[in-house]
Amino acid sequence: GVAVTPNGAQVVTGSADKTAKVFDVNTGNVVRSLDGHGDAIRAVAITKDGQKIVTVSSDKTGRVWNAADGKLLLTLPAQPAAALAVAIAGDNKTTLIGLGDNTAKVFDISGPDPTKAEKQVIGGHAGPITAVAILADNTLLTASDDKTVKFWAMSAGNAPLKNFAGHQSQVYGVAWSPDGKLVATASADKSVRIWDVEKGAQARSIDNAHANVVYAVAFSPKGDVLASCGDDKLVKFWNPLDGKPIRTATGHEQAVYTVAFRPDGAQAASGGVDKSIRIWNVADGKELRKLDGHPYDIYSLSYNPDGKKLASIDDGGNLIVWDLESGKVLSRNQVAPGVRTYSVAWSPSGKQIAVAGSDNKQTHKGFLFQVP
Repeated sequence: GVAVTPNGAQVVTGSADKTAKVFDVNTGNVVRSLDGHGDAIRAVAITKDGQKIVTVSSDKTGRVWNAADGKLLLTLPAQPAAALAVAIAGDNKTTLIGLGDNTAKVFDISGPDPTKAEKQVIGGHAGPITAVAILADNTLLTASDDKTVKFWAMSAGNAPLKNFAGHQSQVYGVAWSPDGKLVATASADKSVRIWDVEKGAQARSIDNAHANVVYAVAFSPKGDVLASCGDDKLVKFWNPLDGKPIRTATGHEQAVYTVAFRPDGAQAASGGVDKSIRIWNVADGKELRKLDGHPYDIYSLSYNPDGKKLASIDDGGNLIVWDLESGKVLSRNQVAPGVRTYSVAWSPSGKQIAVAGSDNKQTHKGFLFQVP
């Protein structure tokens, strides 16, 4: 293991000789030795403020040292397997350690009591975790001998985070149920899958939901209807409790990329490659209105809070706000030159619209518009 102090003046190494040593970069001399581990030190890390050094070892422990004088500050509880990797967050206290038992653990190294240090357990790999990182947004990264890299949200408690695995191809769409208990996903494997969040497992799968790629899913406001749309030009409505079809809406001439429910759930809007927006009566699947005006493929739709307006965004950066009673365009904005836009969302107040996109280098771009 090796790490450089934030000021670049020292290097810390961990060795099979059971010690970690701090070297002066300019002279190459040993400044101090950190002694106490009972087996090889596998990895070292230094807090961003340079005040603490963390070492992890095959002796199944992690140790926290005072960087200034080398004194031992904290020994983390013995683990069921060798500690193989370590990373520290920007807060100088949150530490992620990868273990040989296929798990990773999050510790708070700021307190004096090691029994209260453990905060989260990550389980989901099929092999020892040999590399870890904590990203700037506190996303946790773990890499394993099982040939996978996984990303996790940091959470309180010791319960493993959920990993919804089952789709056989790329996932294009995801939607939460209104009560937060279910998640629906849309995939290129032609299926729509519904997941139980609490159990972290698949509740049901709607196989061959569409004839080809399924691009998007949406729950109705009451959660009693699930809509999907796909490459087969169709919008379909399902019962999310049993996965059975309710009805199909036809009318689009090409692939449908997006679908959204009106806040009262009585109507739904869809858009896609044919550059048109279709408004559907959810009760019978009949088309109520067709809105034309986009010059490019429509990627995303969002109703305002009272359901009287609809925002739409296309691949060319055109944001249009529609009056749904008259079908007329209320406003039209070109987001920015050279920007491709993918998603749109109306604020809960109804006064702002957010748009997400990217430039030609695929650099993320975000925009916020005031609603006139």
